[in-house]
Amino acid sequence: MIKMLNKRLFLLLGMCVVLWASCSTDKAPDYLISEDDMVPILVDVHLIDAYFYEMYEPAYLEEYMSDSMSIAYSAIFEKHGVTADRFTKSIDYYSDRPETFSAIYEKVILKLNNK
Repeated sequence: MIKMLNKRLFLLLGMCVVLWASCSTDKAPDYLISEDDMVPILVDVHLIDAYFYEMYEPAYLEEYMSDSMSIAYSAIFEKHGVTADRFTKSIDYYSDRPETFSAIYEKVILKLNNK
């Protein structure tokens, strides 16, 4: 009886490990913008942000951000062939992976420093 119970427990534990391992794969979703493609998009986003923060007084910035920045962001996404939704989902994905996001931003910072 104890041998049979141990066998079943071992089998159950083995199945749990297999299920856990199969669920823990970190396959990138289809919508994900590659790390290499994210860099130039983020460079352009930060350049637009800097432009608006430089051009407008802080008191007026919110007013212009809603319309003008929306148009500017749309132009960036169109230039790079992505949608705002895909960009946002990719940012969310990379935000959950700090080491990867940090590596992306190291490249962004290097490119911005060279501008």
